[in-house]
Amino acid sequence: MNENYRWQGVPVKVRFGKVRVQQDKDKPLYWYNFEVLEMRTSYVPALEVTYQEPGSDRKQVFCISNHFGVGVDKLEAGGWPNKQHFSLPSDFLEYTAEEWSEYEDVPISFDPVGFANHEFKRDEWQKKMFPKEHEEREKFKEAFLKASQERSKRFSWK
Repeated sequence: MNENYRWQGVPVKVRFGKVRVQQDKDKPLYWYNFEVLEMRTSYVPALEVTYQEPGSDRKQVFCISNHFGVGVDKLEAGGWPNKQHFSLPSDFLEYTAEEWSEYEDVPISFDPVGFANHEFKRDEWQKKMFPKEHEEREKFKEAFLKASQERSKRFSWK
């Protein structure tokens, strides 16, 4: 276990690697469709996380994206819901020693500028390629935020 990386506050075992992804035709706005269709890559930097549930023998092993270090950022912040993550299929491939030495872009820390630029490009691509679905999602997000703000006002301690 690495004390620096936590999921829901619990130290977790983490392996760095990549996951091969394919287009999800049923979900056109699914986040990695941009990587597959626009960027022509089918491998996404990933973390394989092994989480031991407190007070249980049960272990969970799952993969989250680590493009631009977003996975590391979440785990270093405790793995709580206040930091976003991107789920991946479980087809994890750990980086080899050769990949570690040759691949300068192994994300071991968060690059907020690179991440923000990438997410902006993804959003613009989704808007262009799937305008109807994009508009529906934006309306949902707007309604959700409005409802959250109203809820906050009602339960304010002021």
